[in-house]
Amino acid sequence: AHYWAENLDYTMLTKGQENKLKICIPFFHLATYQINGPRAYVKRALIELGIWEIFGEERLYAVNDVLPYCKPEPEAFEVIFKAFSLKPEECIMVEDSMKNIRMAKKLGLTTVLVTGSKISSGESGMDSAKSTDLPDSSDPAVDIAVEQVEDLAKHMPQYFSKNATS
Repeated sequence: AHYWAENLDYTMLTKGQENKLKICIPFFHLATYQINGPRAYVKRALIELGIWEIFGEERLYAVNDVLPYCKPEPEAFEVIFKAFSLKPEECIMVEDSMKNIRMAKKLGLTTVLVTGSKISSGESGMDSAKSTDLPDSSDPAVDIAVEQVEDLAKHMPQYFSKNATS
């Protein structure tokens, strides 16, 4: 994990993305970040994307933080619910994985599926490991579907107002 955190070419995350995620800052201030990746790698990616300071150590939940569980296991979600004294129905899951979306919906979260621009044109941007988990906005577990994360403001304006606090 440390090798990738230190040696991966992170320009693939940021190329053409300059300032796109900045419009999501009001939403991110209400969020935690849960990912099935190692903490060192995820932290570096968030730094490169320019949004690390929004999440910080206390709101990043990498696979190391929820072991022996990981998404989509319910226990991985429970770690976060407990840490922030939240009920599932108070939470929103923004995700590109159908298995994680389905579990989130089963637990009672509002779900937002990020389909990605290549998916909408019929091309898969996913690697072969995720080929059976491609985004499907017609799935009943999906409450809202967006092409890109920066589209959240258009679909969920209540979380992007200056007065949004929880």
